[in-house]
Amino acid sequence: MWKRVRDIFNTNVIFLRVINVIFVERYKNTKMEKTVYFLGSGFSKEAGGLVQNEIIRTILDEDFTRGNERLIKAKNNFIGFLKEELHIYEDHYCNVQLEDIFTPIDRCIWDGLSIGRYSSRGLVELREEFNALMGAAVNYSFQKNRACADYIDEFAEYINQVARQRMVDGVDISLHDALPI
Repeated sequence: MWKRVRDIFNTNVIFLRVINVIFVERYKNTKMEKTVYFLGSGFSKEAGGLVQNEIIRTILDEDFTRGNERLIKAKNNFIGFLKEELHIYEDHYCNVQLEDIFTPIDRCIWDGLSIGRYSSRGLVELREEFNALMGAAVNYSFQKNRACADYIDEFAEYINQVARQRMVDGVDISLHDALPI
């Protein structure tokens, strides 16, 4: 087994080196004026943020929705979608990856198809509701953990300063330059 793992690793390393050589050769004389920051969910983990596998667990936490009718409704729609449309058993909810939820939704929206009781238009609304639910779960985690998030605010301020300076200098800036991925 370890030989197979080593072979896969070596193949991927060689592939990445080839891609790197091609990229460097193609763009070696190109002046790069933009800086792009790739921030994973781990960037905010220390401040109480959630990584992907914790988002659903937080949504299912009873304390998360306590007393908030909008969140309770969204949570029920989320659970209903997992159960009725994706046919996922309740004891597996915490093991579901977000892309396994959003990929079928996005694909059906793109193709104009429905999933179960949701039309393509209904899926757009459901997707927005799920995004808001997940955002609320992340916010809940920050508030619950009350960890120091100063470094996130400082980084956001730095990005804003860079963006403002680019606007003053007349340098084109697009939204995704300053958004975490």
